[in-house]
Amino acid sequence: MSPLGELSARFAIADRLRFVSLTEDFIVAVVTTPEARARIALQGAHVMDNQIGGAAPLIWLSQEARFAPGKSIRGGVPVSCPWFGPHASDAREIVITSTGSRSTVFWTPWAEKAAKMGDFGADGWKKGMLCVENANAADDVVQLAPGETHCLAAQFRSTPLR
Repeated sequence: MSPLGELSARFAIADRLRFVSLTEDFIVAVVTTPEARARIALQGAHVMDNQIGGAAPLIWLSQEARFAPGKSIRGGVPVSCPWFGPHASDAREIVITSTGSRSTVFWTPWAEKAAKMGDFGADGWKKGMLCVENANAADDVVQLAPGETHCLAAQFRSTPLR
């Protein structure tokens, strides 16, 4: 049985969870509820998009993203917790709650860096791409001795602006 067939047989839930192949070797879980829909790449547990009801997608994903094993996805939310949120004109507020993180870094690649990345498209970086990363950076660095652990968690919530 193919990996897609095996995943579907073992884990699919009627009207809630299904698996699809975007390419021969790139499988995505599609989660659907009455309130929202999300696509999650099995590679890296990468949330590719999320849409509440009929609203615009909450997460930016490049129209030129390449879906291939071992290739990073341009946009979405990978396990390392970057957030690609909506453009300000979508009138939504992103609320970030974190633990284990003392820094939050906001960045966008701008034109020159985006052109070097190759999968943004000519002006993809302008269409609502803002990366928000919770971290322990610069003066907030966390140093661990061998065997020590540190847990960083972040919750992202989107609410309509008041």
